[in-house]
Amino acid sequence: YHEKNFKLIFEILSNNGYPTNFIFSIITNRIKSLIHNSMTPPSSLTSHPSSSSSHSFFVFPYIKGVIEHFKEIAAKLDKSLAYVVLNKLNRFIKMHKNPLPIDKHSN
Repeated sequence: YHEKNFKLIFEILSNNGYPTNFIFSIITNRIKSLIHNSMTPPSSLTSHPSSSSSHSFFVFPYIKGVIEHFKEIAAKLDKSLAYVVLNKLNRFIKMHKNPLPIDKHSN
């Protein structure tokens, strides 16, 4: 399911003229800036709280065939990857209010 969506995203970017190297370089630079600014995800994604040394993570969407490049970068920087799901059901399932008839309004 997600793999198809990510392939579609990369296909769209490629069809719009974005070279793969450019896409990877932008994402890599963003990851490096996040690490440099010491941004870490919420504590639920960090290592076990009883451990004495903290280990840094950064969140990245899982894209098969792409994420392997960033695993290597993270390993060189002594960081870990945490994956995030971009396609959540709230994008597709919306709660709509039933409109109240005008004669039922209080004003």
